[in-house]
Amino acid sequence: MDSTSGSGPAGEGSSPSGSTNLINNEQLAINNIHFFVSRSLLLIVHRKLLIAKMEALLKTIEILGIFAFAITGIIEARRKQMDIIGTYSVAMVTAFGGGTLRDVLINHYPLFWMQNYNYPIMILALAVISIFVLRKSNSFSKPVLMILGLLDALGLGLFSAVGTSYALSAGVFWFNAVLIGVVTGVFGGVMRDVICNEVPVFFKQSQLYATCSFIGSLVFVILANYFPVNSLVPLIACIATAFTLRVISIKYNIQLKF
Repeated sequence: MDSTSGSGPAGEGSSPSGSTNLINNEQLAINNIHFFVSRSLLLIVHRKLLIAKMEALLKTIEILGIFAFAITGIIEARRKQMDIIGTYSVAMVTAFGGGTLRDVLINHYPLFWMQNYNYPIMILALAVISIFVLRKSNSFSKPVLMILGLLDALGLGLFSAVGTSYALSAGVFWFNAVLIGVVTGVFGGVMRDVICNEVPVFFKQSQLYATCSFIGSLVFVILANYFPVNSLVPLIACIATAFTLRVISIKYNIQLKF
């Protein structure tokens, strides 16, 4: 009797404690869920910000490449004594040729210069300005020719990096992505030389050109395996490699002998 009556109050006292533990466990589970949800949302937002930042950077590099190649097309057109229509056409082909072929190869539509309608307007402005800055002449001074070579090397590096990056983002196999980087960097200059009745540097034995783009694009692909997708390292390394190799090959007249 005594033991039975003593067990009653003990049992009644354990019930509130069990309820409290259950409530605490539920609250802890809810807090954990809130933590993981908040963390996931932060990661998603962070990733989207990185992607947006990368897209802005690629667009900036693309604009710089367009500007560099457009200037080389304008200088070459004025050297061939073309009028404003010819100058604008050569500048357009030089600036947009490689990127257009890249977009076709990776099935990216609309084409980048159709999507960014201000690009053709920018080149038209450059062509008009060139009428007052550059005279029609078969030969230009050494500083102008040096600027032409540097801008061509810069455009080669910039477009090689952008082309390789877009190709990898489109899921292209790494070696094909390297080739698309080369096409993006080289094709505009090839079209410029063809229109200006010159044998393209790409097709004749001269200072390294496509080789610089190939090595730069290959460096991009290699570094992309060791750095995050949105890292600046592969982009900068590709641009610096292609540009430096091109400048060195011009300065020291480095050529492929086979």
